Formats: sequence, C-alpha cells, structure tokens
Amino acid sequence: MAADEARSTPATGSSGSEGADADAIRAVSRLRIGAWIIAGVIAFGMPAIHAQFGVRSVEQLMIQENERLADRLSAIAGPAPAIWVFEDNDIRLEFEKAIGNATVDAVRLIGPDGQIRVTSGPWSGRAFFERNTEVFESGVVVASVATRRSSRPLFLSIAWTAVGSLLFAIGAFVLVTRVGVRSIERTVQKLQAARDAALRAGEARKTFLATMSHEIRTPMNGVIGMTSLLRDTPMNEQQRRYVEVIRSSGESLLRVINEILEFAKIESDRIVLEPHVFQPVVLAEEVLVLLEPLSRHKEIKLVLEAGPGVPPWVEADINRLRQVLVNLVGNAIKFSGQGAIRVRVECPAAGRLAYIVQDQGIGMSPEQIQVVFDPFVQADASTGRRFGGTGLGLAISSRLVKMMHGTLRVHSELGRGSTFTAEVQAAPALAPQGRSPSAGFEVLVGKRVLVVDDQPAEIEIVETMVRGWGMLPISETDPHAALARMAAGESAIDVAVLDCNMQGHDAQALGRRLRESNPELPLVLLSSGNGANQDAGVFNARLSKPVIDTLLRDTLRNVLTGAPTGAADMLSQSAIDGSGLAVGALSLATLRVLVAEDNAVNAMVISAMLQRLGVACDLAGNGLEAVQAVERQHYDIVFMDMQMPELDGLEATRRVRSNRALRQPFIVALTANAMIEDRERCLAAGMNDFLAKPLQLHELERCLAALTRNVGRTTPQMADGP
Repeated sequence: MAADEARSTPATGSSGSEGADADAIRAVSRLRIGAWIIAGVIAFGMPAIHAQFGVRSVEQLMIQENERLADRLSAIAGPAPAIWVFEDNDIRLEFEKAIGNATVDAVRLIGPDGQIRVTSGPWSGRAFFERNTEVFESGVVVASVATRRSSRPLFLSIAWTAVGSLLFAIGAFVLVTRVGVRSIERTVQKLQAARDAALRAGEARKTFLATMSHEIRTPMNGVIGMTSLLRDTPMNEQQRRYVEVIRSSGESLLRVINEILEFAKIESDRIVLEPHVFQPVVLAEEVLVLLEPLSRHKEIKLVLEAGPGVPPWVEADINRLRQVLVNLVGNAIKFSGQGAIRVRVECPAAGRLAYIVQDQGIGMSPEQIQVVFDPFVQADASTGRRFGGTGLGLAISSRLVKMMHGTLRVHSELGRGSTFTAEVQAAPALAPQGRSPSAGFEVLVGKRVLVVDDQPAEIEIVETMVRGWGMLPISETDPHAALARMAAGESAIDVAVLDCNMQGHDAQALGRRLRESNPELPLVLLSSGNGANQDAGVFNARLSKPVIDTLLRDTLRNVLTGAPTGAADMLSQSAIDGSGLAVGALSLATLRVLVAEDNAVNAMVISAMLQRLGVACDLAGNGLEAVQAVERQHYDIVFMDMQMPELDGLEATRRVRSNRALRQPFIVALTANAMIEDRERCLAAGMNDFLAKPLQLHELERCLAALTRNVGRTTPQMADGP
C-alpha cells in the first residue's frame, strides 16, 4: 500500500496521506459494522437459542412426567376394570401421593367418562405448557392424565440470558472496536511511515539521477565535443585514429549512462506515456534510415515490409515505440555479421500494432532466451566482451512495451538468428488535418516504372511498394536488357528507378544511355552510399537505401509532376549523415548569440561549434551576467545553462521573460540535466528549446535552423509557477 501510494505521488505526499486517511476511515467503518453484527448476533441469538432449547426441555420433562404418572396409575388400579371407576378412596389417595412427587405445577386425573376425578395445583387461567396423556387398558382408554406447567420460570431464565447476552455483546463490541481501531491506527502509522520513507527514497533517487546525469554529462560534453572539433583539424592518420577511439569510447560510455538512467526512471515509475497520432510504417522507415549507416558499415541490408490491414494512422506513444524499435533493430545489426534484417509492420488484431524484427545473426539457445529480458544480463557471458553493451536495452524495451499494454516476445535458434516481436496497443486514428496519406498521389496511378537492380530481392521490395500506389512495375536485373527494352520501344516508360551499386555496371552510364533514348524520362537513383560522387545532372533525384516507402513515393510524385525533389533527398541524407539541414542558407552569420555557461570547457566547446557553423557568440559566466547582457543589448538566441552560480538558468530566464521592455530572445536550455522533468521545468520557465549535454553538432545545427526561421516572431510567455 505504501509503495503504491509512493508511486502514485512521486512529487508530494499530500494526496498519498489523504488516501491513507480515507482507507483508515473506511477500515474503521467496516470494523464497526462488523462489531455491530457480532454484538447483534450475541444479543439476540443467545436468548433465541436459550428459548428454543428451553421450550424443548420443558416439553420433554412434561412427556416424561405424564408417562410416569400414567404408569403409576396403572400400577395402583391393577388389572380389574371395575376399579377404574375410582370409587375406591384408597386408589385416589395413592394417586394423590404420586402427584405429590410430580415436577409439574398442576395435575388432573380424568375418568373414562370425562369427569375430573383428582385435581392438584392451580388450573385457573391459561398455561403456556399443557399436556394430556391417555391411559389404555386392553386397548381401551380407561383414564387420562393432564399436566400443566407455568412459562414464567422459562421466561425469567430467557430474560436473564438476554440481559447477560446484551452485556456480553456490549463488551465484545467495545473490545473489538477498541482493539481493532488501535490495530488499524498502528497499521496506518506504519504504512504512512513506509510511504514517507518511500517518498524520501524516491526523491533521493530522483535527486541522485539528476545529479549523476549532470555530473557525468558535463565532463562528457567536453570529451565528446572537443574530440569532434579535433577530428576536423589537420592530423596525421595515427592521430586521427586515436581521436576516433577517444570519441567512440566517449559515445559508448554515454550510451551506457543513458541506459542506466533510463532503466532507473522506469524502475521508479517516472515514465509517463504521451500518445500521439502517427504513421506506423513511416516510424519504421525513420528508424531504418537512422540506423542505415551502421548496417552499411557491416554490409547488412535493411528491409521493410508492411503487412495487410496496417492502419495508415494510429495513436500511441511514438517516442517510446521508436525507442523500442531502435533498440531491437540496433541489436539485430550489432549481433549480425551478414545477410539481411527484415522489419515487418503488422496489425495482429483490432487496436493492436506489431513490429517484427528478424535477423540472421548469432541467435540464442533456449537457456539464453530465458534471461534475455533480465536487466544487466546478456545472453552469453562473452557477449559483453565481443559486442559491448550493458544488457539493459532489452530490459528497458520489455518494460516500455508492457507499459503500452503489450508484450515483447523472442524466437531464436543458436547460430540461425533471432526474431523479436513487439506488440502494443495502438488504436486506429484519423489523419491529422491536412495530412491525408493519399492526397496528391493520384498522379502515380497507372504510371509505368522501370526498376533496374541486379538483386532480385531489392527489385521485389520496390515492386511491392509501387504496386501499392497503383503503378505498373517493369523490372530488369540486367542493365543491357533495360536498354534494349527502351530501344525497342516495347512499352512507354514514365519513370525509371536505378540501383547505384550493380556489380560490373556504371549507374551513371546507364542513366545517360536511358536519357539518350528518352531525354524527358525522369530518373531516380537508389544508392547505399550518400551519393555525393554521383553526377547530379543525370538524375532527377537521389535516395539512400534502405528504400523508404514514403520517401520513394514522394520522390516519384515529384519527378513526375516536376516538383522540387530536394526535400525528400535532404530528409534521407540528413538522417544518414546526421547533419543535413542546409543552415548555411539561413544567414546564421547575422545572428547575435549569447552563451551563458559557467564551465570553461563547455563554454569553449559550444563556442567552437558555433564558430564552425559561422556563428559568433558572446559569453556569460553565470545567470546574472546573462541577464545583464540581455538588458544591455539585444540577442537573437541565448543558450542558457541550467546550473550556474549567482543565478541559475531557470531564474535568469524568468527575469528576462518578466522584463516587458526587452525585445525577447529565443532561449535554449543547454544542460547536462537530461531528465524529462528538467525539460518540463525549462519550458515552464519560458525557454523555447532544450539541448542536452553532451552536445552534438548536428543537434546544435538543427536547433539553430529551427530557431532562425522563427527569429522576430513573438516569444511565448513564461508559464506560471516556479
């Protein structure tokens, strides 16, 4: 109980205390009701039982007494029938003597003619107990014996029993309630103490996580940031290799830290799901684009498939689902040395969404499968040494999937790969306004597309996609056959999709030959690299593999309608290279930027990164200096560290936002506090964006590009509250 209350009220204990008090009140009420029931049973049950058994006892005694008197009468009168006329005074006297020993209040002897022969005791009024026993002789009724017994002694006995039962019931009620209430009070006090301890532990854990996040990320920002900058300076090959080792080691350490912090947040129930409407297939595409450089480095193909019935839009927590999918695909790449990794999106049931990740890697034995989702455990003791990692990724994914009312399952064979299935609850949803997936793509229906690739599996992927849009694919694995088809004019081709990496063939030469046959033919190049060395004058658009459904569809639509294709290509290339935003066209050199950072190394890192992007900046050593600098002159963007002496970043932001006379800058939190609560606090204080340390160049680039487009617009006001 205390633990549940602690989880439900992580920030304060007020609602938990109210809940405990309410539970105690309900428990006391139930106890009193139970005590009343017990007292009532005792007060009314015992007299009722006494009365029932008392009546039966009296009746039994009267039966026995009547039988005794009847037997005595028979013995006195003897077998002579004449004697039964009761004229003999001796018989009457003897019977009266027998009556004198009777245990009843009154006795009557009645003759065979119905006349009363002998009477003893009071017969006036109505008695509660009365019994008549006939005396038979040779089958003939010769007399009868009637007895009476007063009910007063029984009623008095029942009354005394009732009084005693009532007193006993009152004592039991008082005893039960007093002892029970005291027991409940002691239990509540213990639970409250346990709850308070849990709250203190939760707050201590939260503080510890935030402190560790800040204290570890701050020096990591210097290590990773400086090595990133050093990597782009003139160095010999050995120095460059050393720098790459330092950088990759720092990034590996950062991933370990992030996984530990994420796992700790999940264990302390600090994860809150945030449902969004999104496209499930597009989410898988984005993940594959993000991880394509890793798979390309190991020459592993990433293949995306969409099963039938998958809703175009669903509602779920896209960020947590992306985290799970990145983990599963990343693991598949890490533990695979060749072949392909297939990601399939399915809808196993109404309101359910499943992502299936299948690899051809090292696989697992049944014993290893049993512990694969346990935290800090890897399938094999040597796995951590061979592939790295903390063994937390799958544990985090399993818990996140469970939070989304789903399951994470695995099927694997040692040496033959693994298949992970993440199934979650995701209700179908309507497309956001203006985001209809089919709008504007009617132009693709009926168009003939020539697909040239020397890999049949790659051709099948593209064919499946274009058929889904109503296009008619014409495929060739031999470029010469494709040229012959074009030269013969067997069919009119509307657009051609060419693979860049066909063995023994030059995609540029093939593209130029196709253009000679049809100068107006739109050409799309699919490349496993970044396509930087390709002749852009030959092709209308370039896309990086893996082939992404929506990007290919957008690109084909654009090249057929003559619309610009740079957006789609930029999106793909940006995700692969990690920095594809054309910020150079946004006149960053004209921006006035202030960096508020008390750590000299971190200030040096962000200054060098900004300088690399062509942005000059001023520096402030604490929040107070930052406020004074903003008051002296206008800055377009202020990068504000959260924890600084004199004045922290939150309070400095509040002061800037509260000064209505200032032309408000865009303020970006630049902090090693990477918890979700820290982001919320920054936004509530009036900041516009949030960058976590260690700072990555492409993240800084993205932030500058996004903010530059909004320079001069009205800045949102600071939220109320501290």
